[in-house]
Amino acid sequence: MADSTEPAVPPAIAIDSTPEAASEAATTFIAEHAEPMHEIHAPHQSIHTWKDFLIHIAAIALGLLMALGLEQIVEYVHHRHQSGIIEAQMRTVLQSNLESDADTLHRLSEARTYLVELQLAIVNQLQGRPVTNSPPLDYQRLRAFVILPGLAPYDAAKANGTVAWLSVNRIRIYNRVAFARELESAVRDRWFLGLAALEEFQEQFVDSPGTLEVGGFVKAPDLGKLTAAQLAEYLKLVSALIKRNDALTHRLNLLDFEFKEVLGGVPDEEALVRAMVRQFGSQDLSPGPAAHD
Repeated sequence: MADSTEPAVPPAIAIDSTPEAASEAATTFIAEHAEPMHEIHAPHQSIHTWKDFLIHIAAIALGLLMALGLEQIVEYVHHRHQSGIIEAQMRTVLQSNLESDADTLHRLSEARTYLVELQLAIVNQLQGRPVTNSPPLDYQRLRAFVILPGLAPYDAAKANGTVAWLSVNRIRIYNRVAFARELESAVRDRWFLGLAALEEFQEQFVDSPGTLEVGGFVKAPDLGKLTAAQLAEYLKLVSALIKRNDALTHRLNLLDFEFKEVLGGVPDEEALVRAMVRQFGSQDLSPGPAAHD
């Protein structure tokens, strides 16, 4: 006698022996004899009164507030971490700028001394006086390659939007420093133009393959071989370059002062401006970038 608990074999499997038919028949058989599946729901309690309803809403609101609070805490910690990275990078860059600028200022000072000596020699030559202490024609003090100070971390933060992680005070301070660098860059460009004009004049009389703009070696003409008109033109170029050298030196000193104030922990832009006024006088300050934020 056959065991009644033994599952019946689908007739279609026995009749049609092809694999496709057997598979289809088995699927049909299982579907017909399978137990119905029950959907699973989260247990809940029926709401019968307004008190139950308000408690239910309060629980939902509290859960949402807790989730938002945790998210804000995570965002705050993340922003503090990222702003700390930017600040650390800026400190490194500003320190490096001060070291580089010290060398640049030294070379600008040497260049000015040379230009003043050359100016005096030209004036003496024009007025027919003996040319004393004339700078050597191949003297190298006029070479002064100027490196523009960098603010790469701040520039990158503005480009990718992470500057928003800094506080408003820090953004305003760095905006002012960046603006001061733009002014220094413009003065440096005028200084380069003055060097180029001087080189072009000298090239009429002495061939020099180097260029002063990149610290190259350039020779000066013999003053005794120049006409009065040529000496007058030479004097004009040298005098203009002296003033451009002074302007560049001043702008670089002003920018370095701002670097030092930032490294010293100046609290806000107003404190930075007051410090610059005390150091340089209000007439030396340009409008800050606060209005352009």
